[in-house]
Parts: sequence; structure tokens; C-alpha cells
Amino acid sequence: MEQINLVWLGDANESLPLAVTADRLKANVSSLAQRDAGIFRDAAAWIVGLGATAAMLAVVAGILPQASATERFIVLGIGLVELGLVLGILGWKWRANRSGVRDEWSESRFAAQVLKSARAGQPVLDPLDSTFIRRRPEWRRFVITVALMHRSIRQPNHDTASFRKTYVKERISKQINYFNAKGKRARRWSIQGGRVALVALGLAPFLVMAAFANRWWELGWESSWVGTLTMALLPVVLPLVAAVIMSLNHILEHDRRTQRYPDMVARLSELRDAAPVDHCEHRVRAWVARTEDLLADETMEWYFATRVVDLW
Repeated sequence: MEQINLVWLGDANESLPLAVTADRLKANVSSLAQRDAGIFRDAAAWIVGLGATAAMLAVVAGILPQASATERFIVLGIGLVELGLVLGILGWKWRANRSGVRDEWSESRFAAQVLKSARAGQPVLDPLDSTFIRRRPEWRRFVITVALMHRSIRQPNHDTASFRKTYVKERISKQINYFNAKGKRARRWSIQGGRVALVALGLAPFLVMAAFANRWWELGWESSWVGTLTMALLPVVLPLVAAVIMSLNHILEHDRRTQRYPDMVARLSELRDAAPVDHCEHRVRAWVARTEDLLADETMEWYFATRVVDLW
């Protein structure tokens, strides 16, 4: 199968019913996609977090006094911790690159979406005219294979009326619930993170100007620990905090989901309400095709969004 090394389905000599094979394939590919997503997102969060911590430690080391041997030893210890953090960043980056986790994640999730579409849309849709083939022709053999598999499973008991009800319940309603829950969660994180970043960026210019004035006119505000914190540390830390929040919002798709998912909920709700009331298979096929086109558009938007995210 193109673009993805699918996990083992079972003993080559084991004879399994087609439905069991389809279920096992879907479960294994979905499990692979979830595993790779966890590795990639963990690596992204650790790289950003360790980098920010290392930068803040560098600032702290720069403002600490080094008059006595004890003070120099403390600064040396901070420097060693900073070195450890940098090595941790390199380790996470090496792990992600060595495993090719981003590419494997994007391809395995794409395969999982193909399987879900085939499972939901057959036997109504034409296996040779899949929306995924038009978007990624190199996946043609895989798409046709899984479509024919599910068509063989569902064709003998096909009934248009029951198919329409099942499709609304198992495909459209579940997708609405998914996009609604994920969209609300992303919006909550995006708004809260945006507020923190806005406050940090709003305070930073005033602290930078205060630090400049303190140094220019030799006001001596840094003589106390509060002054040292305000004049030396916060002007660097606050913009760094804002940059970390914005980076994580981008990597974890909070901003994209906040904008995209409510629209998906609205459009899927319209399609659910527009379900054909008669048993005309042509109308049902056109309705299912519109729904799968919409879901495939979201899959491709997500796919291309992951291709521009790098951990370095």
C-alpha cells in the first residue's frame, strides 16, 4: 500500500472473515496514527518548553553577581543546567527525525480517514470515483481496495432507507460531536493563551523602557531583588512567554481549529437536515458524496497544515 507501512494484520495463514479483517485494519491504522500524534506533539511541547527555560536561565545567569567563589559556582551550576536543557532539545529533535514521526503521522491519519470514509459510504458510493483519489492520486490502489472491501461486506444487506438512518447516526452526528467538542476545547485554549500573550506583550515595552531609563540615568532601581527582577529578567521573559504560547497554539492547531471547526459543525448540520426523505438511491448517493467531499476537504487541510510544521 502506498505511502504507509501498515501494521501486521495477523497470521498470514489465518483465514479471517472479511468484516474482521476490515475492523482489524481500521483499528491498527487508527492506533498507529494516535501513537505518532502523541510522539510528535510531545516532542513539539518539550522542544518549545526546554528552549524557553534555557533562555530564561541564561538571563538569570547574566544578572547574578559573580564576585565570590560561591556566586561563580552558582552561575556555573546554572550554566550546566542550561547545557542539559539544550542537549534535551537536541535529543527530542533527533528522536523525531530518526523515527520520521511527522511524515508517518500525517500518512497514517490520512489512511485512517480513507478507511472511515469507505466504511461509512459503501455500498452507495462508486469505489472508482473516490474523493480521496481526486485529491491524492498516488493513493488510488489503497482507496479502491478498502472501498471494494467494505462494499463486499455491506452489499448483500443493503437497504437505502436503513443506510440513510445509519449514515446520519454513525457518520454525520459523530463528526458533528467530534468537531464541536474539539472546537470548543481549542477555542478555550486559544482565548486563554491569547490573553496571557497579550498581557505579556503589553507589559514588555514599558518594562524595556524602564530598564533603559534606569541604565541611562543610573537610577539604581536594580539594587533590590525586586528591581533586578523588574529591570533585567521580565523584559526578556515576557516576550518569550508570548512567543511560546503563540508557537504552541500553532503547533497544536488551536488557532486553526477555533476558526475551522465551528464552520464544519454548521455545514455538517445542514447536510444532516438535508438528508433525502425518499428512497431514491441517486439522491442518497449525491448527498453522501457531498458529505464525504466536505470531510475530505478538512482532512486535506489538516494534512497540508502538518506538512508546514517543523520541530526545528
